[in-house]
Amino acid sequence: LIFNKGMSKVAAKKTVEPPSRLTETVGAALKDIANNTEALKVDLKSVRLVKATTIETLPEKPIIIYVHITSLKAVQKLGKRLIYELEKKLKTIVFITCKRTIQSRWIKPHRSQKRPRNRTLTAVHDSLLEEICQPCNIIGRRMRVRVDGTTVHRIVLDKNDEAFFEERVKVVEQIYRKLTCKTIELEFAEEPVYYQVSRR
Repeated sequence: LIFNKGMSKVAAKKTVEPPSRLTETVGAALKDIANNTEALKVDLKSVRLVKATTIETLPEKPIIIYVHITSLKAVQKLGKRLIYELEKKLKTIVFITCKRTIQSRWIKPHRSQKRPRNRTLTAVHDSLLEEICQPCNIIGRRMRVRVDGTTVHRIVLDKNDEAFFEERVKVVEQIYRKLTCKTIELEFAEEPVYYQVSRR
């Protein structure tokens, strides 16, 4: 970004970076899945890949795939099937999320412009958590402040996808802490217990 003194306009300098080797590998895997899997072929045509990164510090070496905002609904529709096919191709744990930009409340092209709610820090972090927890649904959130002042977010997930998501829980907690510097604890909802009251 180029800032000029005395001017309220911000000139964005666009630079096109070549895709990394990992991004090319993920793109080739998506293309292969679209060509060989009839059930996913139609929806994968609208998926636009932005980039793919991996977190080398984690022992699982998970891959985070960023797609364009217009491709998010198609990816969520494919859900578990697309993740399973990608993990089979790439031989590691895969997470798919949307590429978002956190917009500053102070830097804007015009002083009368309002910042969109989905570009705030809280909204971007909440959307990231929902997307890396797919296909599980978040049904509850709690925030706990410890004695030393640190904050822990307790996230309750739907129990229906526990068999698929159970081995990914620790990886999601580590990825979210790495990307947002926030600590979360994931757990699955307990089955409700019903009691019958006898009427006399």
